[in-house]
Amino acid sequence: MANDRHKITKERVEFLRDAIERCLDRRIKTPTDFTFLADTITTRLRKTVSATTLKRIWGYINDTGRDYLPGRYSLCVLSQLIGYRDFEDFLDDMMPGKLSSDTIESTGETIATCGLGSNVVVKVWWSVDHMIRMLHTNGSCFKVIETCNTDLQIGDIAEYTSLTQNAPLYISRLTRVGSEPRSYIAGSRTGVRFEIETPSYND
Repeated sequence: MANDRHKITKERVEFLRDAIERCLDRRIKTPTDFTFLADTITTRLRKTVSATTLKRIWGYINDTGRDYLPGRYSLCVLSQLIGYRDFEDFLDDMMPGKLSSDTIESTGETIATCGLGSNVVVKVWWSVDHMIRMLHTNGSCFKVIETCNTDLQIGDIAEYTSLTQNAPLYISRLTRVGSEPRSYIAGSRTGVRFEIETPSYND
């Protein structure tokens, strides 16, 4: 049973919507977008949230009234889409600044990954001992070449469009041989730090 910390509110639903759009690297605002999101949920999770329900959650339709709040099932499925166990886990992990004083300040520089050269290595780290090194292959695609205390594996392909110092890293598509593509968030509580390295080898 959700306590006040996990209470469903419009603000918290909006925060989840924003996190999903960042993870998918796509604004959800047209009928095509809602169909895409519903299909993505079915493909990745083998669960169902209808496009109509998603339209209600995003406020695209208001057929149930202005005070509509989605049910916990839909919010849990959406949270699972971006790597959380359920909606409560999402709130605990992603909203410290909303629910307490531990606000993540995103004050650092932002770079677009499409501007990086091929064979550039990006090192990303957060918390005490979490680290990923990724080789930029092309566009927004990176190959994981080293990882420490993360769920990523060497050889994973991570796709993301930008990096910001002191903000979470939203990987919109993480591809691993033998597994369904999924999204991934690094540094959700603390934000990440990154540096661009000159590679000493070709991977």
